[in-house]
Amino acid sequence: MKPQMNADLSRRSLAKADERRLLTWSAAGGELVFRFLFINAVLAGMLLTGATVNGATEVRIVKAPADCIAPDVAMDTNGVLHMVYGLNDTAYYIRSTNNGRSFTSPVKVNSSGTVGITMGERGPKVSIGLSNSIHVVWMDKWSSGVQVYARYSRSLDNGATFEDRRILSSTSGVDGVTVAADTLGNVASFWHVNQPPTGQPSATRLRMVMSSDNGATFGADQLMSITNMTGLACSMCMMRPFVRADGNMYLAFRTADDNIRDIYVLKGPIGQNNFTALRVNTDNWNINYCPMNGPELTFDPSGRALCGFMTSDDKKSYWAISDNPVTSFSLHVATPANEPNELYSTAIANSRGDVLFVWQIGMMAVTGTSTVKWARYTSGGVFTGEQGTIGDSFAGTKATAFVGTDDNFYIVTTANMDANANGMPDGWEIHYFLGTNAQNGGPTDDWDSDGCGNLDEYIAGTDPTNKNSRFQLVIGPTNGLVEVQFPAVGTGMYYYSGVTRSYKMEHSTDLLFANGWSGIQNYTNIPGADQTVAYTSSAPDNVCFYRAKVSLQ
Repeated sequence: MKPQMNADLSRRSLAKADERRLLTWSAAGGELVFRFLFINAVLAGMLLTGATVNGATEVRIVKAPADCIAPDVAMDTNGVLHMVYGLNDTAYYIRSTNNGRSFTSPVKVNSSGTVGITMGERGPKVSIGLSNSIHVVWMDKWSSGVQVYARYSRSLDNGATFEDRRILSSTSGVDGVTVAADTLGNVASFWHVNQPPTGQPSATRLRMVMSSDNGATFGADQLMSITNMTGLACSMCMMRPFVRADGNMYLAFRTADDNIRDIYVLKGPIGQNNFTALRVNTDNWNINYCPMNGPELTFDPSGRALCGFMTSDDKKSYWAISDNPVTSFSLHVATPANEPNELYSTAIANSRGDVLFVWQIGMMAVTGTSTVKWARYTSGGVFTGEQGTIGDSFAGTKATAFVGTDDNFYIVTTANMDANANGMPDGWEIHYFLGTNAQNGGPTDDWDSDGCGNLDEYIAGTDPTNKNSRFQLVIGPTNGLVEVQFPAVGTGMYYYSGVTRSYKMEHSTDLLFANGWSGIQNYTNIPGADQTVAYTSSAPDNVCFYRAKVSLQ
């Protein structure tokens, strides 16, 4: 059960000779109550004011299924979020109609066989095609004696069922399998095959296959034809494709030409094997091994491409952005701290011109944990000062992100948002206390000595480091009536993801009655949305007490 915090009036402006003030704090029953005694007030009319909206983009967290590997998402034209993920060597599909707040029950995608899901990036990939058909690809799980092929399945009934798996690749030994589809029935899948040329370790050839009938049939797979480079790919790094309404296919990948492991985006006409390589970064990272950390490619509403990638020996993450149409990339934007071991980066942009950058800190491994972080930038690469730490995730998976139907940012992750299990999300503690083990930062501590514990301030949405920030009611005269007001704080900050704040107003005419409090009609379940709640009453000769309760649900 969520802890609940109650509060009442802390100040007022009504001045009468027969008024008295009674302020008490009570922690009984897990409730923090702030009471105000006000003479000559009874309950009458009511008013709820609208929300105050500042237009700022919110960052929200979508909890991926527990223990899943490499969740992959796509939003369709109806605003439905589609997700596939790996779990226990199997691919699963779920969908959401509310930006990931709730999901359908999982449906198994692979009719037989196993799915490769190791080392953070491997796992099923999804794209949405004609009539919101769902296209999923994956590679077989590697094990001794197993031939690893590129596999494909689709759903034509909104994810209720998936067709029997099919083989897309004519040869085994594949990796980096990915897929893209469009609303016209074009589907393209890409992968690399372990056929390194002499003297080029951890280098593979890029191959592709195409369908023009929404995945009903595919042509023969082909070695990709690139006009201005050899097309050697880093052997195990993830790739990300798109089939766009501009008539082109795109594929972001890490090259291995001459052991340079920089990032390129291939661009070519839909239905043709004819690509031009656009260089994303010029770090000239020269290594003779695969870092197993490929790029993520996304597009903003104006058609510019954003690419998140990791580079350099100390493994730092950056993002770049293209022009429109996509002919070149610029910027080389680092994370705010520019730390070592920044992996699995993703950059997305919304219609407001905001850019969200997501990455995780930790070693690439199949055990242990890494820390998922984010920061916000302008589309020109300027850090806005907004950043956050979500929590620790299994090191062998990656977070992803999408722009919701409300134009807000959503980060999909398995990260534990409250690793120390103290009721306060780690991101909230880091935001206010700069750590999760700060002195006076425990749930029952009172950092700012305002009489309200840190956990209660988290519930109320107040600043635990500012004694002037508190949940309070205000009472005063309004046009001959008495009005009680309080702010109803929303849960827009990322560390409140998955919960809503609810308020309830109550009144009593006698504090000596233990059960004397009763809810005020139409004021018993008020969602917090950064608005002011106002309740008006007439003022006959009765004593009345008011209080408001706030809870997270």
